[in-house]
Amino acid sequence: MDLLWMILVFLVCARAQNITEVRVELGQNVTLKCSGDNSNTYWYMEMYHSQVQGFIGRSFSNDPSDSQYQVRTVRPKYSAFGNSLMIINITADDCRLYFCGRKINNSVHFMDTFNLVSAMTPSTNDSGLNGASVWQTDLIRTVSLGLNAFLTFGTVSLLCLLLRLKKKKNVSCTDGLTLYENTQSLRTAKVN
Repeated sequence: MDLLWMILVFLVCARAQNITEVRVELGQNVTLKCSGDNSNTYWYMEMYHSQVQGFIGRSFSNDPSDSQYQVRTVRPKYSAFGNSLMIINITADDCRLYFCGRKINNSVHFMDTFNLVSAMTPSTNDSGLNGASVWQTDLIRTVSLGLNAFLTFGTVSLLCLLLRLKKKKNVSCTDGLTLYENTQSLRTAKVN
């Protein structure tokens, strides 16, 4: 239980620093500057709009070639140097939280948080996406409604069939009993 409390405190403290909102134009480059020392800066980004932070890279000096990146494919997109991170050719997927930090006692302490926000309004930026999304939602809703109706009709039909078979079975058993209700009179007739 103590471990859970420690994790909760860590997550709250990690998010407690000030967040700087940075407005960006799609297709442009942006440079984020971490406060403090110019060397040994660690850069992270928020993954999938959650509490998970993915490592981008680490800069050792003001020379961009003197940086270490998590994955080589990240290099064309990000350039870390000194206390700065340049994000090249901003896309809508790049609009998220970015964190910079320093390593103190073998653990990275976040110094600054940057929230990249597109300067375009959502109505003009995502109008085509929203239309497609609404169309897909309507299609899914219609298909789901049709499947539910089919399933309900099938279940009700099956129950009616089972009840009909059960009634038919009970009727045939009852008819059989009426033939042999008076078995004592049959015995007495043989005895006489």
